[in-house]
Amino acid sequence: MRDLIITAAVSFLVGVLIVFLLLASVSSIRRRSGERRSAGAATPRERRRVPLQKPKTSTVVLVFVAVFVLLFTNRMIELYEATGGIPDTLVVSVFGICGGECGALSWIRTSKEKHRDRKWEAEDRKRMEEEAKRQATADDLEPSFTADREKDRP
Repeated sequence: MRDLIITAAVSFLVGVLIVFLLLASVSSIRRRSGERRSAGAATPRERRRVPLQKPKTSTVVLVFVAVFVLLFTNRMIELYEATGGIPDTLVVSVFGICGGECGALSWIRTSKEKHRDRKWEAEDRKRMEEEAKRQATADDLEPSFTADREKDRP
């Protein structure tokens, strides 16, 4: 039974590591695309020297929830081995609260990203409109051959 618990814990940690690496790579790609959008982006050498940032509160909360759920599950398995049963109401409540917390954090993060994307979209739209106006003023110059045609008409 202990081997099963250890295998489950290791599998869980490997899954967490894979998700973390995937999210880190996506974050890196988004950060690079954001730097391309901004004028005066740092050179690659300057970007490498950026110190580690303090983890976000939501990341700390998610790690705490994951550790808590892992320890809680382990304790419930030990309790089941000792007594042959577990408090069902407690288990449902704990997993409900942890799931609700994770859902709320994901909703907050998603809405922040949507807001940031809208801000970037507005900046892009404004820049594109200015570029179109600049090109339109350059295109408004009438070619000389059409001006000559107008003079030739009676």
